[in-house]
Amino acid sequence: MDRFFDLAIDLLGVVNLDGYFARINPACEQILGFTSAEIMAQPFIDFLHPNDIAATMAVFESLSAGNSLVNFENRYRCKDGSYRWILWSAIPEPERNLIYANGRDITERKRDEQLLRQSEELNRLILETSCDCIKVLDLAGRIIYMNDYGQSLMEIDDFDTVVNRQWLEFWQGSARESAQTAFSTALAGGVVRGASLQENRFDGFGATAKGTPKWWEVVVTPILDADGQVSQILSVSRDITERQAALGERQQAASLLQAQQATIGQQLTEIEAIYRTAPVGLSFTDTNLQFVRINEQLAEINGMPVAAHIGRTLREVLPEMADQLEPLYRQVMESGEPILNLEVSGIVPSQPGVERHWLLCYYPQRDAEERVVGVNSIVQEITERKRIEAARLSAEQERDRFFERSIDLLSIGNFEGYFVRVNPAFERLLGFTEAEFVSRPFIDFVHPDDRESTIAAAQGLANGQSVIDFENRCQCQDGSIVWVSWNATPYQQSNCWYSVGRDVTDRKRLEAQLRQRESQLQLFVKYVPVALAMFDRDMCYLSASDVWIDNHELRDREIVGRSHYDLYPEQPQEWQEIHQRCLAGAIESCEEDVFPRPDGSIDWMRWEVRPWYTDTDEIGGIIMFSETITERKRQSAALFQSERKFSAIFNQTFQLMGLLNLDGVLLEANHAALKSVAAPKSEIVGKSFWDTPWWHTEQLQQQLRDAIATAASGRFVRYEVEFLNPSGGMTITDFSLKPMFDEVGRVESIVAEAHDITARKQAQADLEQRNQELDSFVYVVSHDLKAPLRAVANLSQWIEDDLEGQLTVDTQSQMTLLRSRVDRMAATIDGLLDYARCGREEDEIEPVELSRLLAEVIDSVAPPPTFTIDLPADLPTFSTKRLPLFQVLTNLVGNGIKHHYSEAGSMQISIADCGDCYEFAIADDGAGIPLEHHDRIFTIFQAVNPQNRSDSTGIGLAIVKKIIESQGGRIWLDTDVKQGTRFCFTWPKIIRV
Repeated sequence: MDRFFDLAIDLLGVVNLDGYFARINPACEQILGFTSAEIMAQPFIDFLHPNDIAATMAVFESLSAGNSLVNFENRYRCKDGSYRWILWSAIPEPERNLIYANGRDITERKRDEQLLRQSEELNRLILETSCDCIKVLDLAGRIIYMNDYGQSLMEIDDFDTVVNRQWLEFWQGSARESAQTAFSTALAGGVVRGASLQENRFDGFGATAKGTPKWWEVVVTPILDADGQVSQILSVSRDITERQAALGERQQAASLLQAQQATIGQQLTEIEAIYRTAPVGLSFTDTNLQFVRINEQLAEINGMPVAAHIGRTLREVLPEMADQLEPLYRQVMESGEPILNLEVSGIVPSQPGVERHWLLCYYPQRDAEERVVGVNSIVQEITERKRIEAARLSAEQERDRFFERSIDLLSIGNFEGYFVRVNPAFERLLGFTEAEFVSRPFIDFVHPDDRESTIAAAQGLANGQSVIDFENRCQCQDGSIVWVSWNATPYQQSNCWYSVGRDVTDRKRLEAQLRQRESQLQLFVKYVPVALAMFDRDMCYLSASDVWIDNHELRDREIVGRSHYDLYPEQPQEWQEIHQRCLAGAIESCEEDVFPRPDGSIDWMRWEVRPWYTDTDEIGGIIMFSETITERKRQSAALFQSERKFSAIFNQTFQLMGLLNLDGVLLEANHAALKSVAAPKSEIVGKSFWDTPWWHTEQLQQQLRDAIATAASGRFVRYEVEFLNPSGGMTITDFSLKPMFDEVGRVESIVAEAHDITARKQAQADLEQRNQELDSFVYVVSHDLKAPLRAVANLSQWIEDDLEGQLTVDTQSQMTLLRSRVDRMAATIDGLLDYARCGREEDEIEPVELSRLLAEVIDSVAPPPTFTIDLPADLPTFSTKRLPLFQVLTNLVGNGIKHHYSEAGSMQISIADCGDCYEFAIADDGAGIPLEHHDRIFTIFQAVNPQNRSDSTGIGLAIVKKIIESQGGRIWLDTDVKQGTRFCFTWPKIIRV
C-alpha cells in the first residue's frame, strides 16, 4: 500500500478535521512545488484560490459531517504563484476524525475547455456580426441554420417557421435553376465535370419571408468533414437589390445614350447619382491611367479627396500599389474583357503600414466605334470580412491542432454505432488506421467481455445521458489489450456524440498488482517459514504464520482478536516488559537465545520485536518474529570444525596449493607453496599470481594469464611447470587450475595446485633408459635364440630332402614334429618380444569408427566362409588409440575362430555404452574353457588348448590383458556362459596420456 501511495500520479492525502494535511504523497510535491513539510505546516485553506474558499469550506463541513465527496473542483496555489485546478473525491472516516482525499490535476483540461469556449464564442461572433445572410443546408437542401443578420434580411421573425424548408423554394424563375446548379456543384465537392468555375456563384431574384422582392449575390460552397467528404452545404447571400437597381439604371442610360444623344445629360446625371450613392468605390480611368471620375467612396478608401484624383495617374495616387494594379488596367484595355471579383491586398496613403483588402471588378469602356477608351472600376472594401475569415480559420486551425495533438483519445461518433472522426491518438494507442476506425462498428474494437456494458453506455448516450469515467478494454491491432477511461457527451441535434478517452492501462495494472500484493502479503504471513505474529496495542492477535501457530501449539484454537496473555497467562514478566517497550517505539532483538521446550529439550532461537505504524505514523501494535536456529547452530559448529580440518589439510599437505580470485590475485597459499620458493606469506598473498617467484620468465607468466582466463570461464587447466627452487635447482610440477563454482553454477574462485614430480620425471627418464637397454637385450636374445632354431629347422628339412624315400614313416613324423616344435619356440620368442614392448609405444589418439575397425579385424583374421560373425548396428565413433584396440580385437576374434572345433561356428560381438567407457563382448559357440582354467588364462605361458594345437604359445591373452590395462580398462571371462566362450573388456572413452 505504501508503494501505491508513493507511486500514484494523483494527489493523495489524509486531512484531519482541524483543516491540516496529516499525510500527502510525493505527487502533491511534484504538482504544487511545495515540500511535504510546507504543505502540512499550514491549513489547506491557505493554498486555495480566494474565489474558491467559500465553496471548499462548504464541502469540508459536509465531509466533516460524514458525507462523501465526488468530483469537486477548486484551485490550489503552487509555489511559483500559479494556480492548478484539482478535481477532488474524498471519503471521511469519522471514527478517526480523518478524511481521505484523492485529487487529479485537471488544469490542462480546464484550459482546453476555456479555449474551446473561446473558439465557439469567436465563431458565434463571426456569424452574428456578418452583414451577409449565412445559411447551412443539409445534403437534401433543407435549411438547418441561419445567422441573425440573415434572418433580418429575409424578414424572418421566427426561425422555427423556416427550419428544414427547402432552400430552393425561396428562388423564382431562372434564379431557381441557377440555385439548383450551384447546389449540385457544391454537393459534388465544388466541381462538376464540364461545369464553369462560376457555377457555384450566381445572382438571383428571390422574395423574403414576407414577400419583399430582392436581388441576391449568392455563393454556395461545400462543408467537408475530416475525410474530405461533403457533410453540409454553406450558402452566403448578399443583398444586392440596390446594386442591381443601380446597374439597371446604368445599363438603361447606356442604351438611351446609343438611342438618343439628347438624353446624354440626363444619363450623366444618373451616373453621377450612382457615383454619389453607391456603397462601393467607383472610378473611370482613361487609356493613360489618369482618373477621369471617382466617387467619394473610393476617394475615402484611397485616403484622398475626389479633386486630388482627377487628372492624376494611378501611380501618382497609389504609388505603393501601382505595380500591382497597372497590369490589370492594361489587360482590360488590351483584351477588351472585364476582370471580375478579383481580390487584392495593399497599403493606401490613408493608413500607412496597414494592409487592407478589396474585391475589384474592371470593365472596359468603349466608344461608338467599340474602341476601348478607358476602364470602369468597382472597388468593394473586404478588409473586415477577410479579418473575420482569418479569425474563423485561425479558430478552426486551433481547434484542429488541439484535436490532432491531444494525447487523449478524442472522437466523434454517431448513434448508429460508428466513429465519424478520431484523432491520431487512437492510432498511436491501438494501432489501427483512422480509415479502419470509421469503417467498422466501434464495438468491434472492444474486448468481448466488455461489449455488453459498452453497448449499455452507448444506449445511454442515445437517450441523452452523458457518460462519466466509464472504463472498458480495447483490443489493439497487435492483439494486446489496453484499458481506457471514457467521458462522453451526446449532441442529439446532430445525431452524434463527443468522447474523450484516456489510457488507464498502467493504473489498472497497478491496481491489479496492489490487489495481488495484498493477497501475496496475506499468503506470505501465513506460509512464511518462520514464526511471525502481528498484535494490536492490546496484544490481541491480528494474524500469525502457520509456523508460529505450530510452535505455540495453537493449531486448533481461534486466535484472531484474542489476547496473547489470555492464551499464555504465565507469560514471563521479562517478555511483558519487552512488549511494553516496543509498544512505546523500541526495537528489541536477540540473535541467539535459549528456549526450553515443554518436553525438557533445549532449542536455540533468534527473535525480534518491533512496532508497526498506522497511516498517521502512530504505533498500531507490534510484530513478533522468531526463528529456530538450533540446526544452524549445529551446522555452524560443524562448519567451524570443517574449516579447522580444511586449514590443517591445506597447510599440512605436501602439495603446493593456493586460492585465486577471478582477476588472478593470490588470496591464500599453503605452507608447502611458500616453502618451495622460501618466501614469507606477506610478500606473496595479495599479488597477481604471475608476479610471484614461481613464474620467472615472461613466457611462463603469459601462459599462466591464459590459463587463469580459461579457468575463470569454468574449464579445468593442467600442464607441467618448472621453477627455480631455493637451492638453485629446477623443480618440476604437475600444475593445475580448478574453477570453484557457487550454488548457481558461477565461477567464484580458482584453486591452484602443484604436485612435485621432479623425482617421478627422473624415474621416468631412468625407466626410459632401462626400457631402451631391455629392447636391445631382447633383440639380441631374440636374434641369438632364433638363429639356431632356424638352423635346426633348415637342417631337418635338408636331411629329409637328402634321404627322401629312405626314411621310415616314424622318422618322417619325428622330423615334422621337430620342425613344429622349432616354429612354436620361434612364436614363443616373438610373443616375448611383443609382451616386453606392450604398453610402451606412444600411439596417437584419433577418431575411430568401430564399424570400419571391426571390418578390418575380420578381414585380417580371414575366418572360413562358413563361419558367421554377428555385429551390432549403429556402432559408435570415438577418439582413442587405434592400433592397441585393433590388436586386442584381432587377438580375441582370432582365438575364437582358431580354437573353434568347427569351421561352421558362429561368433557374436556386442558393444555397450557404460558412461565413461565402452564394454566389448566377444562370444563364440565353441568348446569353451573349463572353469578350473579361468584363473590362469591371462597368465603368460599358461595356454589352454582344448584342440591340442601346437601353435599356442600362452602369451596372446597376457598381451591383451596388458594392453587393456595400460589404457585404463579391464578384461574378464564371463562365467555364466553355458556353451562356448565369452570374453568381456572395457575400453575408456578418454585415454590416459
